[in-house]
Amino acid sequence: MTVIFRGVLFPNFLSYLALFGIAVGYLGMIFISYILITGLFSLLTIPDAPPMIAPVLPGIKIPGSPIFVPFWYGIISIFLVVLVHEAAHGIIARVHKMKIKSSGVGMFAIFPIAFVEPDEEQLKKSKKKHQLSVFAAGPFSNILLAILVALISLFVLIPFAVSITDVDGVEIKQLQPGFPAEEAGLKVGDVVYSINDKPTLTVENFTLALQNIRVNETIVVNTKDNNYTFNTIANPDNESQSYIGVYIAQSLSLKKSVIAKYGNTLPWSIFYVIQLFQWIFLLSLGIKKMRQVRGGLSKFAGFFVGIGSDIAITPLATRKSSTFDLILSLSNRKWRA
Repeated sequence: MTVIFRGVLFPNFLSYLALFGIAVGYLGMIFISYILITGLFSLLTIPDAPPMIAPVLPGIKIPGSPIFVPFWYGIISIFLVVLVHEAAHGIIARVHKMKIKSSGVGMFAIFPIAFVEPDEEQLKKSKKKHQLSVFAAGPFSNILLAILVALISLFVLIPFAVSITDVDGVEIKQLQPGFPAEEAGLKVGDVVYSINDKPTLTVENFTLALQNIRVNETIVVNTKDNNYTFNTIANPDNESQSYIGVYIAQSLSLKKSVIAKYGNTLPWSIFYVIQLFQWIFLLSLGIKKMRQVRGGLSKFAGFFVGIGSDIAITPLATRKSSTFDLILSLSNRKWRA
């Protein structure tokens, strides 16, 4: 890995960019300090308040955490995030003529690791702004990586995915026990095509159909394999609206022209790439890096950015069916009806 630090392109541009990273770093510290203080207050005053910080363990559900990172998506994403993070430290150190004593990548148990070790004596003797720019380079590079994958997803991958698919009903992602849909026999994975003979090819169609149905009215839900007849109940959050107790998401199918040319398997790979980019985006904005220097912790030790309300776009694809969900939080968005 050290070879990439021997010659650095565009040193002047990177030097100014690193200085901007210092400002971003201090703003990040102010922001996360506010988040941690308000979160601590919530934990002390609200018994069921969720934790503000949770470890990222791919493939393992952390009790109390709303985030579950799939194993392979997590491993690949963490490797790329850590690699970019450490490489940025080394590149900015070289921009300021500091030697890189050692660097490398590896695995610690199942977790990918990367490291860069600048010459500490040169680092301590360098100007304060150069020290800070080296320390800030890692976290700032993760923010830039998040912006890059978001732009690629929004303007390249997602438009392409939309161009090769058609809406194909509404998929049931979750059933609430004891509610009408579950008691009538609907199952997770069922795709609903109509309610009372009104097509529900989109989530919007589905929700509008229910809005026009009264509480305690009998409805007929049509899926690919069966028809289900049952009565609606009052929405727990709004008793004037009907409710059946399901969480739904948009189901997609490949266009016939795409299947004829590329088959029914390969085109779905674009959705796995989009989901990988989603996790790179989220983990890039949730990495914490503390930089230890001989003689104590540096004044600028890094920062932790954890944003739970960013807009991301999540594909959940399988060979049989696929959903393409807009999510407005770190967990996958499902519509309740």
